[in-house]
Amino acid sequence: MNMPKKELIDKLFNIICTRWMQFQNIPSDSTDNIASQIEKLASLKERGILTEEEFTQKKKQLLGI
Repeated sequence: MNMPKKELIDKLFNIICTRWMQFQNIPSDSTDNIASQIEKLASLKERGILTEEEFTQKKKQLLGI
């Protein structure tokens, strides 16, 4: 597998979110929505709008952990 790191990380992240939501018995539409929300949060963090702590806290909230 020879893909850029970001693409690989995004793909793995989506797989993990999907599996986690399946484990939680949440419909897959919710999984896509949660993954999308976390990606948006990551973008805000990368741009310096959110701190690492704010990003982590919101991500945990979205994942229900």
